[in-house]
Amino acid sequence: MYREKVKAQKSSSPYEEAIRIVRVASKYTSDVYIEKGKKCANAKSVLGIVALMLEGGDVVTVSAQGADAGIALKTVCQTIGEALHLRNEYSVKR
Repeated sequence: MYREKVKAQKSSSPYEEAIRIVRVASKYTSDVYIEKGKKCANAKSVLGIVALMLEGGDVVTVSAQGADAGIALKTVCQTIGEALHLRNEYSVKR
């Protein structure tokens, strides 16, 4: 399993950004999740991501497990960084 932590900054449109994240995550066979506190959402679910109610300053953990987990995690984190204007504070674990 791969994991990375990122810190959220302000977001303009959480719905559009959630759709972008889902589009990228859905390209991979691996399971990809975004965690905020005790809440966890499938990165392939728009409603799940929106339900996390991400706000500026939130620290989220993105994790991936499966055959293409490494590239899935990297790509999803890059997309989250673009979509949510996240500043990367990586803590990679395997």
